[in-house]
Amino acid sequence: MCKWIKNLYAKCFKKKESYVDPDKAIYRKFFNIIDDYLIEYSIGKESGENEDTGYIVYIDPENDIDWKDTRTKKDWKPEENTLWSQCISKLSNAHAEPTGHLSFETIRTFKMKLGAGYVLAMNRCFTEVDKVIEDSLKFLRHRNAEKSRQLFLIYSTACIAVILGLWIWNRYVKVVSEDWALTLLFGTLGSYFSIWTRYGKLVMTGLSTKTLHFLETLTRLIIGAISASVLILAVKCGIILPKMAETAPLWFFGLSGFAAGFSERIIPSLMEAFSKQAKIEEYNNEETSNNNRK
Repeated sequence: MCKWIKNLYAKCFKKKESYVDPDKAIYRKFFNIIDDYLIEYSIGKESGENEDTGYIVYIDPENDIDWKDTRTKKDWKPEENTLWSQCISKLSNAHAEPTGHLSFETIRTFKMKLGAGYVLAMNRCFTEVDKVIEDSLKFLRHRNAEKSRQLFLIYSTACIAVILGLWIWNRYVKVVSEDWALTLLFGTLGSYFSIWTRYGKLVMTGLSTKTLHFLETLTRLIIGAISASVLILAVKCGIILPKMAETAPLWFFGLSGFAAGFSERIIPSLMEAFSKQAKIEEYNNEETSNNNRK
Protein backbone atom coordinates (compact mmCIF):
# COMPACT_ATOMS: atom_id res chain seq x y z
CA MET A 1 0.00 0.00 0.00
CA CYS A 2 2.76 2.41 0.95
CA LYS A 3 4.66 1.57 -2.23
CA TRP A 4 1.57 2.30 -4.32
CA ILE A 5 1.13 5.67 -2.60
CA LYS A 6 4.80 6.54 -3.21
CA ASN A 7 4.50 5.68 -6.90
CA LEU A 8 1.32 7.77 -7.22
CA TYR A 9 2.99 10.70 -5.48
CA ALA A 10 6.02 10.42 -7.76
CA LYS A 11 3.84 10.45 -10.88
CA CYS A 12 1.81 13.45 -9.74
CA PHE A 13 4.41 15.68 -8.12
CA LYS A 14 7.76 14.65 -9.55
CA LYS A 15 9.36 17.55 -11.36
CA LYS A 16 9.45 16.93 -15.06
CA GLU A 17 12.71 17.47 -16.86
CA SER A 18 12.41 20.43 -19.19
CA TYR A 19 13.16 19.79 -22.83
CA VAL A 20 16.40 21.36 -24.01
CA ASP A 21 16.58 22.20 -27.69
CA PRO A 22 19.87 20.68 -28.97
CA ASP A 23 20.37 23.56 -31.39
CA LYS A 24 19.95 26.06 -28.59
CA ALA A 25 22.34 24.12 -26.36
CA ILE A 26 24.97 24.18 -29.10
CA TYR A 27 25.02 27.90 -29.73
CA ARG A 28 24.62 28.79 -26.04
CA LYS A 29 27.65 26.69 -25.18
CA PHE A 30 29.70 27.88 -28.16
CA PHE A 31 29.13 31.61 -27.54
CA ASN A 32 28.75 31.27 -23.75
CA ILE A 33 25.50 33.28 -23.66
CA ILE A 34 21.96 32.99 -22.29
CA ASP A 35 19.36 34.30 -24.72
CA ASP A 36 15.64 34.90 -24.42
CA TYR A 37 15.04 35.11 -28.17
CA LEU A 38 17.40 34.06 -30.95
CA ILE A 39 17.51 36.30 -34.01
CA GLU A 40 20.31 34.68 -36.03
CA TYR A 41 23.55 32.78 -35.57
CA SER A 42 26.22 31.17 -37.73
CA ILE A 43 29.08 28.83 -36.82
CA GLY A 44 31.73 27.56 -39.22
CA LYS A 45 35.36 27.76 -40.32
CA GLU A 46 36.63 30.88 -42.01
CA SER A 47 39.24 30.60 -44.72
CA GLY A 48 42.62 29.99 -43.12
CA GLU A 49 41.11 29.20 -39.71
CA ASN A 50 41.44 25.84 -37.98
CA GLU A 51 38.83 26.39 -35.30
CA ASP A 52 35.13 27.21 -35.68
CA THR A 53 34.20 30.87 -35.51
CA GLY A 54 30.93 32.66 -36.02
CA TYR A 55 28.46 35.31 -34.95
CA ILE A 56 25.19 35.43 -33.03
CA VAL A 57 22.50 38.10 -32.68
CA TYR A 58 19.98 37.59 -29.90
CA ILE A 59 17.70 39.28 -27.38
CA ASP A 60 18.78 38.73 -23.79
CA PRO A 61 16.48 38.18 -20.76
CA GLU A 62 16.47 41.98 -20.14
CA ASN A 63 14.86 42.44 -23.59
CA ASP A 64 17.95 44.09 -25.09
CA ILE A 65 19.65 43.21 -28.35
CA ASP A 66 23.07 41.63 -27.83
CA TRP A 67 25.55 40.09 -30.22
CA LYS A 68 28.90 38.34 -30.43
CA ASP A 69 31.25 38.00 -33.36
CA THR A 70 34.28 35.72 -33.02
CA ARG A 71 35.33 35.94 -36.67
CA THR A 72 38.72 37.46 -37.52
CA LYS A 73 37.38 39.08 -40.73
CA LYS A 74 40.71 38.48 -42.51
CA ASP A 75 39.01 38.33 -45.89
CA TRP A 76 37.16 41.62 -45.38
CA LYS A 77 38.23 44.65 -47.38
CA PRO A 78 39.27 47.84 -45.49
CA GLU A 79 36.16 49.71 -46.68
CA GLU A 80 33.99 46.84 -45.43
CA ASN A 81 35.50 47.15 -41.97
CA THR A 82 34.72 50.87 -42.06
CA LEU A 83 31.13 50.26 -43.15
CA TRP A 84 30.80 47.59 -40.45
CA SER A 85 31.79 50.05 -37.73
CA GLN A 86 29.45 52.71 -39.11
CA CYS A 87 26.49 50.31 -39.27
CA ILE A 88 27.05 48.97 -35.75
CA SER A 89 27.25 52.56 -34.46
CA LYS A 90 23.97 53.49 -36.18
CA LEU A 91 22.26 50.35 -34.89
CA SER A 92 23.46 51.00 -31.33
CA ASN A 93 22.16 54.56 -31.52
CA ALA A 94 18.75 53.32 -32.72
CA HIS A 95 18.73 50.67 -30.00
CA ALA A 96 19.10 53.44 -27.38
CA GLU A 97 15.80 55.11 -28.39
CA PRO A 98 13.49 55.53 -25.33
CA THR A 99 10.86 52.80 -24.87
CA GLY A 100 9.91 53.41 -21.23
CA HIS A 101 6.12 53.68 -21.66
CA LEU A 102 5.71 50.73 -24.02
CA SER A 103 4.66 47.18 -23.20
CA PHE A 104 7.11 44.27 -23.16
CA GLU A 105 5.61 42.82 -26.37
CA THR A 106 5.89 46.13 -28.26
CA ILE A 107 9.51 46.59 -27.18
CA ARG A 108 10.25 43.00 -28.18
CA THR A 109 8.79 43.61 -31.66
CA PHE A 110 10.96 46.72 -32.06
CA LYS A 111 14.07 44.80 -30.99
CA MET A 112 13.27 41.94 -33.39
CA LYS A 113 12.87 44.38 -36.29
CA LEU A 114 16.10 46.20 -35.39
CA GLY A 115 17.93 42.89 -34.91
CA ALA A 116 17.51 42.23 -38.62
CA GLY A 117 19.85 45.17 -39.20
CA TYR A 118 22.56 43.55 -37.09
CA VAL A 119 22.19 40.35 -39.13
CA LEU A 120 22.59 42.32 -42.36
CA ALA A 121 25.71 43.99 -41.01
CA MET A 122 27.15 40.61 -39.98
CA ASN A 123 26.62 39.36 -43.54
CA ARG A 124 28.09 42.52 -45.09
CA CYS A 125 24.79 43.71 -46.61
CA PHE A 126 25.56 47.23 -45.45
CA THR A 127 23.37 49.09 -47.96
CA GLU A 128 20.18 47.61 -46.46
CA VAL A 129 20.95 48.48 -42.84
CA ASP A 130 19.76 52.10 -43.07
CA LYS A 131 16.36 51.00 -44.37
CA VAL A 132 15.94 48.53 -41.50
CA ILE A 133 16.85 51.24 -38.99
CA GLU A 134 14.42 53.69 -40.58
CA ASP A 135 11.55 51.17 -40.56
CA SER A 136 12.29 50.15 -36.97
CA LEU A 137 12.39 53.73 -35.70
CA LYS A 138 9.21 54.57 -37.60
CA PHE A 139 7.46 51.67 -35.88
CA LEU A 140 8.80 52.78 -32.48
CA ARG A 141 7.81 56.43 -32.90
CA HIS A 142 4.27 55.51 -33.94
CA ARG A 143 3.92 53.25 -30.90
CA ASN A 144 5.33 55.95 -28.60
CA ALA A 145 2.89 58.52 -29.99
CA GLU A 146 -0.02 56.11 -29.56
CA LYS A 147 0.99 55.42 -25.96
CA SER A 148 1.25 59.14 -25.30
CA ARG A 149 -2.28 59.73 -26.59
CA GLN A 150 -3.49 56.76 -24.56
CA LEU A 151 -2.05 58.24 -21.37
CA PHE A 152 -3.58 61.61 -22.25
CA LEU A 153 -7.05 60.11 -22.61
CA ILE A 154 -6.77 57.88 -19.54
CA TYR A 155 -5.68 60.76 -17.30
CA SER A 156 -8.35 63.13 -18.66
CA THR A 157 -11.08 60.52 -18.13
CA ALA A 158 -9.86 59.86 -14.58
CA CYS A 159 -9.88 63.60 -13.79
CA ILE A 160 -13.40 63.99 -15.18
CA ALA A 161 -14.58 61.04 -13.07
CA VAL A 162 -13.20 62.79 -9.95
CA ILE A 163 -14.83 66.11 -10.95
CA LEU A 164 -18.19 64.40 -11.49
CA GLY A 165 -17.85 62.81 -8.06
CA LEU A 166 -17.17 66.22 -6.49
CA TRP A 167 -20.18 67.72 -8.27
CA ILE A 168 -22.46 64.94 -6.97
CA TRP A 169 -21.01 65.44 -3.48
CA ASN A 170 -21.62 69.19 -3.72
CA ARG A 171 -25.31 68.61 -4.47
CA TYR A 172 -25.68 67.21 -0.96
CA VAL A 173 -23.36 69.44 1.07
CA LYS A 174 -23.96 72.69 -0.91
CA VAL A 175 -20.41 74.05 -0.55
CA VAL A 176 -20.68 75.86 -3.91
CA SER A 177 -23.88 77.36 -5.30
CA GLU A 178 -25.71 75.30 -7.94
CA ASP A 179 -25.04 77.71 -10.81
CA TRP A 180 -21.29 77.93 -10.16
CA ALA A 181 -20.97 74.19 -9.61
CA LEU A 182 -22.71 73.57 -12.93
CA THR A 183 -20.50 76.14 -14.64
CA LEU A 184 -17.27 74.54 -13.39
CA LEU A 185 -18.50 71.03 -14.21
CA PHE A 186 -19.50 71.83 -17.77
CA GLY A 187 -16.40 73.97 -18.29
CA THR A 188 -14.22 70.93 -17.62
CA LEU A 189 -16.57 68.73 -19.66
CA GLY A 190 -16.22 71.12 -22.59
CA SER A 191 -12.43 70.97 -22.30
CA TYR A 192 -12.61 67.16 -22.02
CA PHE A 193 -14.78 66.98 -25.15
CA SER A 194 -12.27 69.20 -26.95
CA ILE A 195 -9.44 66.84 -25.95
CA TRP A 196 -11.32 63.82 -27.33
CA THR A 197 -12.18 65.50 -30.63
CA ARG A 198 -8.66 66.78 -31.24
CA TYR A 199 -6.37 64.20 -29.66
CA GLY A 200 -5.80 62.41 -32.97
CA LYS A 201 -4.31 65.61 -34.41
CA LEU A 202 -1.99 66.23 -31.48
CA VAL A 203 1.69 65.78 -32.31
CA MET A 204 3.16 63.67 -29.51
CA THR A 205 6.53 61.99 -29.24
CA GLY A 206 5.76 59.80 -26.24
CA LEU A 207 9.09 60.78 -24.67
CA SER A 208 7.59 62.83 -21.82
CA THR A 209 7.22 61.39 -18.34
CA LYS A 210 3.87 60.18 -17.03
CA THR A 211 3.90 63.06 -14.54
CA LEU A 212 4.13 65.59 -17.35
CA HIS A 213 1.31 63.84 -19.25
CA PHE A 214 -0.88 64.07 -16.15
CA LEU A 215 -0.03 67.73 -15.51
CA GLU A 216 -0.75 68.68 -19.13
CA THR A 217 -4.13 66.94 -18.96
CA LEU A 218 -5.06 68.49 -15.63
CA THR A 219 -3.98 71.95 -16.81
CA ARG A 220 -6.24 71.75 -19.88
CA LEU A 221 -9.23 70.84 -17.73
CA ILE A 222 -8.45 73.64 -15.26
CA ILE A 223 -8.21 76.13 -18.14
CA GLY A 224 -11.66 74.95 -19.26
CA ALA A 225 -13.05 75.61 -15.77
CA ILE A 226 -11.38 79.04 -15.63
CA SER A 227 -12.73 79.99 -19.07
CA ALA A 228 -16.26 79.00 -18.02
CA SER A 229 -15.93 81.02 -14.81
CA VAL A 230 -14.74 84.14 -16.66
CA LEU A 231 -17.61 83.87 -19.16
CA ILE A 232 -20.24 83.58 -16.41
CA LEU A 233 -18.65 86.47 -14.51
CA ALA A 234 -18.91 88.57 -17.67
CA VAL A 235 -22.61 87.69 -17.90
CA LYS A 236 -23.26 88.42 -14.21
CA CYS A 237 -21.48 91.79 -14.54
CA GLY A 238 -23.58 92.70 -17.58
CA ILE A 239 -20.59 92.93 -19.93
CA ILE A 240 -22.27 90.48 -22.31
CA LEU A 241 -25.89 89.40 -22.48
CA PRO A 242 -26.94 91.90 -19.78
CA LYS A 243 -30.55 90.69 -19.80
CA MET A 244 -29.41 87.22 -18.70
CA ALA A 245 -27.65 88.51 -15.58
CA GLU A 246 -30.73 88.34 -13.35
CA THR A 247 -33.02 85.87 -15.10
CA ALA A 248 -30.62 83.27 -16.46
CA PRO A 249 -32.01 79.73 -16.03
CA LEU A 250 -29.79 76.98 -14.64
CA TRP A 251 -29.24 75.34 -18.03
CA PHE A 252 -27.71 78.59 -19.30
CA PHE A 253 -24.75 78.25 -16.93
CA GLY A 254 -24.09 74.68 -18.02
CA LEU A 255 -24.35 75.48 -21.73
CA SER A 256 -22.19 78.60 -21.47
CA GLY A 257 -19.59 76.78 -19.37
CA PHE A 258 -19.41 73.93 -21.89
CA ALA A 259 -18.97 76.37 -24.80
CA ALA A 260 -16.23 78.28 -22.95
CA GLY A 261 -14.41 75.06 -22.05
CA PHE A 262 -14.67 73.64 -25.55
CA SER A 263 -13.71 76.72 -27.56
CA GLU A 264 -10.29 78.27 -27.13
CA ARG A 265 -11.35 81.55 -28.72
CA ILE A 266 -14.38 82.62 -26.64
CA ILE A 267 -12.48 84.11 -23.70
CA PRO A 268 -9.69 85.77 -25.81
CA SER A 269 -12.40 87.28 -28.06
CA LEU A 270 -14.30 88.46 -25.01
CA MET A 271 -11.18 90.08 -23.57
CA GLU A 272 -10.41 91.76 -26.88
CA ALA A 273 -13.95 93.14 -27.10
CA PHE A 274 -13.79 94.33 -23.50
CA SER A 275 -10.42 96.01 -24.14
CA LYS A 276 -11.75 97.77 -27.26
CA GLN A 277 -14.81 98.96 -25.35
CA ALA A 278 -12.61 100.30 -22.55
CA LYS A 279 -10.46 102.20 -25.07
CA ILE A 280 -13.53 103.69 -26.75
CA GLU A 281 -14.90 104.85 -23.40
CA GLU A 282 -11.51 106.32 -22.46
CA TYR A 283 -11.34 108.16 -25.79
CA ASN A 284 -14.88 109.53 -25.35
CA ASN A 285 -14.07 110.72 -21.84
CA GLU A 286 -10.97 112.53 -23.12
CA GLU A 287 -13.00 114.17 -25.91
CA THR A 288 -15.65 115.29 -23.41
CA SER A 289 -12.97 116.74 -21.12
CA ASN A 290 -11.36 118.66 -23.98
CA ASN A 291 -14.73 120.06 -25.09
CA ASN A 292 -15.52 121.22 -21.56
CA ARG A 293 -12.18 123.04 -21.31
CA LYS A 294 -12.87 124.87 -24.54
